[in-house]
Amino acid sequence: MDIQYAGAISKGSEAYFWVDQTWLLAFAQNFHATPEAQRPLVVSMSWGWPEQEQCQIAGCQNSEEYVDRTNTEFAKITATGVTLCSSSGDTGAPGSRSSS
Repeated sequence: MDIQYAGAISKGSEAYFWVDQTWLLAFAQNFHATPEAQRPLVVSMSWGWPEQEQCQIAGCQNSEEYVDRTNTEFAKITATGVTLCSSSGDTGAPGSRSSS
């Protein structure tokens, strides 16, 4: 759905899919390893998972450390002028758990 919205409001722009089967940190590392001329200027990620449960997906040992490292890598990406748009998950900012 992300690409549908983007295409509807950006007539005449080029849109393409860059598929990466990895999770957030590995995505950032793969992004950095891609030649600059081949990198998109805007990335819309439809991933969403609670921060405290990142290791369930990433296979890491400490979700807080994983999130901190991922945030650092994402900051490096945006420092190059790339815009990162990320979902908050289908259940909003709280993630897969109810806040009530």
